[in-house]
Amino acid sequence: MKHPSIHSAKPVRRHSANVRAVSFLMYCVLVTGPVAGQGQSEIPDRFVPIADTIVVNAEIYAMDDVGTSVNPGTVAEAMALKNGKVLGLGSNTEIRSLAGPETEVLDVNGRTVVPGLIDTHSHLDSYGVGRWASEVLKNKTEFEWRIQAPPFEFGWDVNWEEGWDFIVKAGQETLRDAVLETPPKEWIVLVIQGANCRAGYGQARYTKHNMRLDEIAPDYRVHVVCGPRPILNTRAEEFYRSEWGEPVEPGLIDVFNDNTGRASNTLNRVLRTDYLTDPEELAEILERQNWLWAATGITTWSSTIRGRRTIDIYRLLDQRGRIGTRLAFSPSLGTLAQTTFERMHPDFKGYGSDYVWFNGMSLRGVDGAYPSFATTLEPPAISQEIKDREWEKPTNSWVRDIIATGHRYANTHMAGDYVVDTALDWIEQESARLGMSLEDIRAQRHAFDHCAMNPRPDQIPRLAKLNVIMSCAPKYIDRAVVGIAQDYGEAYTKWVLPAKGMIDGGVRTVLEIDSNEHPEYGTFYWLDLLINRISEDGRVYNPEERIDRVLALKMATVWAAEYVLREDVLGSIEPGKWADFLVLDKPYFDLDALPNEMIRTVRPLLTRVGNNTVYLDPILARELGVEAVAGIGTEAHLGTLRERIAFWEADLDRQAGRQTQ
Repeated sequence: MKHPSIHSAKPVRRHSANVRAVSFLMYCVLVTGPVAGQGQSEIPDRFVPIADTIVVNAEIYAMDDVGTSVNPGTVAEAMALKNGKVLGLGSNTEIRSLAGPETEVLDVNGRTVVPGLIDTHSHLDSYGVGRWASEVLKNKTEFEWRIQAPPFEFGWDVNWEEGWDFIVKAGQETLRDAVLETPPKEWIVLVIQGANCRAGYGQARYTKHNMRLDEIAPDYRVHVVCGPRPILNTRAEEFYRSEWGEPVEPGLIDVFNDNTGRASNTLNRVLRTDYLTDPEELAEILERQNWLWAATGITTWSSTIRGRRTIDIYRLLDQRGRIGTRLAFSPSLGTLAQTTFERMHPDFKGYGSDYVWFNGMSLRGVDGAYPSFATTLEPPAISQEIKDREWEKPTNSWVRDIIATGHRYANTHMAGDYVVDTALDWIEQESARLGMSLEDIRAQRHAFDHCAMNPRPDQIPRLAKLNVIMSCAPKYIDRAVVGIAQDYGEAYTKWVLPAKGMIDGGVRTVLEIDSNEHPEYGTFYWLDLLINRISEDGRVYNPEERIDRVLALKMATVWAAEYVLREDVLGSIEPGKWADFLVLDKPYFDLDALPNEMIRTVRPLLTRVGNNTVYLDPILARELGVEAVAGIGTEAHLGTLRERIAFWEADLDRQAGRQTQ
């Protein structure tokens, strides 16, 4: 059974390639006039557009219905592409008429085709260094040392004394080994895997003094990574202070102003991109990561950028034709990236190339990650212990500065409901000071990222009024909601990514991934969470916030294009738009062939970005009689995804078998 919207009373619109071709021919006549020797109604054959590529025998869902209905819009069986753009959609016969002897023909054998997916918040630069450094960095792999923390209970923090005794002892021993094998005055990076040192015993004991960083390695720059917050020895602190320009992100070096060495997550991000790689190494790392993301169906992504060199390297990859995916970036105020020239020009919003463009200004975050969200809840509604660990970052007031300079505010971590209130206040107050009307404010398209524990129901009308775009990460449905239920109570899990409430309330709601684990799960895993809302503990929190699969896909396509300021060329398959599309391995819109609980098993067999095929799975490659296409190292990392999908499919089969017994 196809999705109900496809057989609704209102017929789905279908484009005719011939109509589009006639329009093109009439344009030629109007511009050039009649050709000598030709009558007014005669069109020379040389003006007939010949497609570079045609896709035939497909079910193409254009996703060109931008409304909040569950209608995907135009459905066609073929399309033609030219110069990296969509030339037309129509029947197989119509589209084949646009093919020439050199036209590439992609016969996809009845498979589903959808627009390329847009991830509105991820950190591919930092993910990439962590994933690829050991393979790419030449003669520099010795700078990073790792220890594995013991297993700990849910909560993401090492919160018992024995666990910390182990981490401190192992960290000191590993640091001594590193000193013996590393030249003086170099970096030593100690990564504590499997722990997140933010609260409880970690907050008290995760310091440069307890780890004895200065005592063991006084002649080295020591940077310890444990979750999102690093600690530094004195020599590393001195180095970072000497490098930074003004304004400096509050809490960059000494988060709590207590000489413990605890520093901002920004330094985790820029350490490798700006200090531990040379430009060519970083270029290879970022290229690999982009192509890996593309293999999961992501053709455009957006991010806050903190490193000084990162944007230069992406532009370099763009010039070389090796960037793979498109990037809408926002320099982060108070970091090295603020030196990019776009910061001074609010009118440059959207400025850049077809592959790299300026998306606004951002901050590193205005509150903490779980369990440090800043909420409006107070004791006795929650315990004092929970309230004490909440953290409004000093950068929260900097939201006002971005708004006051006329910039678009986007790509910033905003987890709790409290920071949504303050940001909305500043949008209204500072925009009024600039003399902006409501329509002016709405045109800015300010954006709030994560939807981790926001918005509250009463915030939704205000977000809709100001046209704030909400970029939402389904990972919070999967994991954080379990801890929120334990810490705050199940009543407040209703604030965790209320997708249906936002969509019904007129708030443009879009998909972000924000997870380094993404390639091992695939994009449709996150869509599955929006549709089913099954958390890692097997429970469904707030089933009333489930959304239809068409709306979930709109969040990742036609609506997400508005977040990255490119809805005129991205987000749907329409003539004149960029030819970014996927061929899927399963019929996403067929409710019988693909029940809701199987959405997570979908993956792309082909990813196309403009003129470039950036991923072609061996299965489809064999059918087409061509070589498979993948980025360097991509197939090895996709192996985990394929294994996980096979496990999901087998598990669903077992469940179906039990239900029929």
